[in-house]
Amino acid sequence: MEPLPLAFLDDARIRAWRTIKRLPKNSSFLFDTVLRLHQVGLGTSEDWYDEVDQRALSNVYFEALHNVAAIQFEEAWNATVTSGPQGREMALMYRVFAIGMAVFIWGSIRQARKRFGLAVTQYTCDPVFMRLRGLLEGPGRYHAWPRGKSLEPVLATLMYCVESCDYHDAWRGWLMDALRTAVDMMKIKNVEEFRKILNAYPSTDGYKEALDDMWAEIITGNMVATPNLMFSGPQ
Repeated sequence: MEPLPLAFLDDARIRAWRTIKRLPKNSSFLFDTVLRLHQVGLGTSEDWYDEVDQRALSNVYFEALHNVAAIQFEEAWNATVTSGPQGREMALMYRVFAIGMAVFIWGSIRQARKRFGLAVTQYTCDPVFMRLRGLLEGPGRYHAWPRGKSLEPVLATLMYCVESCDYHDAWRGWLMDALRTAVDMMKIKNVEEFRKILNAYPSTDGYKEALDDMWAEIITGNMVATPNLMFSGPQ
């Protein structure tokens, strides 16, 4: 098994620091996990796929999954958030983003397998979406959501979840409504700003290709069935 190229590791590390800088202060406990998510995204990209030993990358998947599970269980942010409404908003943000990181890993595996003609196991994200809805529709509903830049991880999570849904999935309408609410709260005016924010978070070629059509659906309220989104939906 070949080690991951140094240039690849440096690229992922730079991207990970950019993500962490967009999160609230004292979010450094997320760095190792975010780093592995960027490695997953880069390792499946056209730029790096042929340069990376996929056996080595498979280890990154396992490490990322382990880290995300540990983050959700340990809730390390409890040592950093303050009491009161602002602390509750930050805790909500971290809980939602932890869900999003898990969905990102699952979606990346599915996209990579489809892209290279491999079988894709069909399974449901319903329990994940139920937990996400429970968090976002809890006491205060959107009034209790984090504000400003701290809403970005929620936006990224909702994007990962929408991309993971089949067109006829019963959850897709709720997820799109929540994504639209986040866009409105952040006062995002155009697809360029939408892309700029989301590209600062772990991504893949598949997620990036979906953003234009997702934005069109946010603006018009009509689902856009294009090859990009059709390509990335579950089979």
